[in-house]
Amino acid sequence: MQARVDRNEETGHSRRVVKYIGFLAYLATGLVSLLGGLLFVPRLWLVPLWGGWLVGLWVAHQLMLRGSLWVLATAPIALAALWAYVTAGWAMWGWVVEDLPFGVR
Repeated sequence: MQARVDRNEETGHSRRVVKYIGFLAYLATGLVSLLGGLLFVPRLWLVPLWGGWLVGLWVAHQLMLRGSLWVLATAPIALAALWAYVTAGWAMWGWVVEDLPFGVR
């Protein structure tokens, strides 16, 4: 006897897995933001960077709970925001290597 599998159940399971993958990918950007921020951003400017990441974490969590596939876009957006923040800091605010912690050169 063969069991019938409803297509909606397959789609629901796949969608659940995909939204968890998206949320975990966003969590991984937190590590990049933490380490990248420590290496490339002066200490005072870390507060808005990490605060923005925490707001993004809340948004990603809400998207995951609602089952939205937009959660997949949160990780690339977080990485693009980190890149833009560091680039703007170097270009507009004159961050230089001597201002950075750990003597990064």
